[in-house]
Amino acid sequence: MRIIGSITLLVVIVWLSFSSCEKTIDLDYPQYEKMVIVNGYLSPGDPVKIWLNYSNSYTEEESTQFEPIKDAEVKLYEEGEFLCRLPYADSVDNIGDKAMYLNRNYQPSIGKTYKLEVKVPGKELVTAQTNIPERQAFDVYPASESNHFSMTIWDDPNQNNYYLFHSNKGYTYRWDTVKRNVNVYLETYDPVVDNGEGLISEDFLIFTDDLMTNETYNLSLRMNAREFDTVYAMYDFYSITRDAYLYHKTALEQVDDEEFPFQDDFYLPISEPKPVYTNINNGMGIFAGVNGVRDTVMVIK
Repeated sequence: MRIIGSITLLVVIVWLSFSSCEKTIDLDYPQYEKMVIVNGYLSPGDPVKIWLNYSNSYTEEESTQFEPIKDAEVKLYEEGEFLCRLPYADSVDNIGDKAMYLNRNYQPSIGKTYKLEVKVPGKELVTAQTNIPERQAFDVYPASESNHFSMTIWDDPNQNNYYLFHSNKGYTYRWDTVKRNVNVYLETYDPVVDNGEGLISEDFLIFTDDLMTNETYNLSLRMNAREFDTVYAMYDFYSITRDAYLYHKTALEQVDDEEFPFQDDFYLPISEPKPVYTNINNGMGIFAGVNGVRDTVMVIK
């Protein structure tokens, strides 16, 4: 009888331990309010266009899907004076789940200040302000070493400049003379774009002129494209505003932080979130001026 009693007591203890793990706790937290996300860049000579969508909560079942905003009233001001309205474009002009607002009749100018106003029903007025920077001169040419090329930047030492260098696309001809599209990545150890982790390999680079002590700077780069003999790569080089630089910099930092850490042999699905920079009042995203040009460089393996 003692043995049976002991077994019964053990079963009760085990049952209680498991049942205590299944207790349901209701958390009282405020309902998530969707925010207006604005994404738009002004470039001289180009039509004025921005994209609008709502933000999503991490608790949403489809957190990667965003709801486009199609009923907003969008206005643009130049030097404090009303310039134009941006009507909602049809679906062929939209990108995924972002609704485009477009005006092809106006083109922004260098050196002027632009203010954006976005009125979404039921939301506070969303505003942002930017200007278009002067474009700094540059030249791209192949280096003597295989896969390498250089970019010379003529930097104005009397002002703070911010740059974005984007690998747009590439194509190659191999021994069979067939043209093939290739994905081209920029690789560099150059200190102006150093992130403290050694080699950087991205399809675009952002950097400042903080370490450029002379009026010209030679940025050393390497093209990473698999299985090629000769590659023709098209690049976009932009002078960007400080707001655009901080937005892209913090966005990259947030992506890097999504790689969760290890402790001993355990994978920890936790990380401290880093906010992405924004210059949007009563919203999120970026509204900034850019001034760029496209060039093509040939690199021989």
